[in-house]
Amino acid sequence: MNKYYLVIGALAVASLIVAAYLLQQLTVEYDDEFQEQPKKEGHLYAETEKYAEKEKIRAQKQDVRKMFEFTFLEKEKAEEAQRIAQSDDITHAVLQVLGEYEVEASRGPLNMVILRYSSPKEWVLHVTVNMEKERVESISATRGMVPPGMNLKEVMEIAEKRFSQNEFGKPLIGKILQSGKNAEVVFLTEEGTVTVTIDVEEKKVVNLEKQERGQRPAEFVTWWPWLLLVTLLVAGVVGVLILRRPSESAESIKEESENPEDRKAPEKEKEKEKEKEKEKEKEKEKEKEKEKEKEKEKENREEKGK
Repeated sequence: MNKYYLVIGALAVASLIVAAYLLQQLTVEYDDEFQEQPKKEGHLYAETEKYAEKEKIRAQKQDVRKMFEFTFLEKEKAEEAQRIAQSDDITHAVLQVLGEYEVEASRGPLNMVILRYSSPKEWVLHVTVNMEKERVESISATRGMVPPGMNLKEVMEIAEKRFSQNEFGKPLIGKILQSGKNAEVVFLTEEGTVTVTIDVEEKKVVNLEKQERGQRPAEFVTWWPWLLLVTLLVAGVVGVLILRRPSESAESIKEESENPEDRKAPEKEKEKEKEKEKEKEKEKEKEKEKEKEKEKEKENREEKGK
């Protein structure tokens, strides 16, 4: 019975592994099919699908723009925002204290423009400008936010030179991140995400990485089958042990409960044999007594004859 349980457990584990692998392959194929634009027959249906796809892409672009922290503006709009900020008395006074500075403009929510003034004194001034009302809404100053020597515009220009639209597609939006001494520029395209790593001190690209839409990381593809295999093996062994113990106990209980008379049969046979032996001994004793009586009768007869 133990061999059968081991064989059944091994077959169960193998079937689970095969099922999990097939499920993963089907999931990958489904994702690829879902990302492809469906091709249907019919002119009206095709036009409707194209319109829905355009609306979906436009909504995705708007959502992505809200998610990213840093987005460059058009030159004319950035200059207009700087003019509005310079006309504000408080902003003008703070900029006079900063002395030399560099300014970057980014798009904010609700028709707002955020101006970022970086100073060699390690002070950073954020000015929020309302372009519709043409006034400054808020001013905030922070110390030590930008590392010395990191020019955001220059970093973006280096990344754009290395970025190839022919290879990766037209970028929808860009974002700058700081990674230690390096800067990472992330471009979002229709085909996926492109990350350009730049050495700020040497002003050169040190790494370029592309991740396509729907593409799973290589680490996930590498380690998940081994983890699944170990988990299924452990589960199979534990299941076999759990099934084995109740079966053994059930068999022992069954053997004890079934045919109690059969277990008592050998004892009865022994008792019968003992009784037979006792009867034989009694018969032998009776025969001996009879022989003794016969001998006594002979002796009595001989005495009477004399």
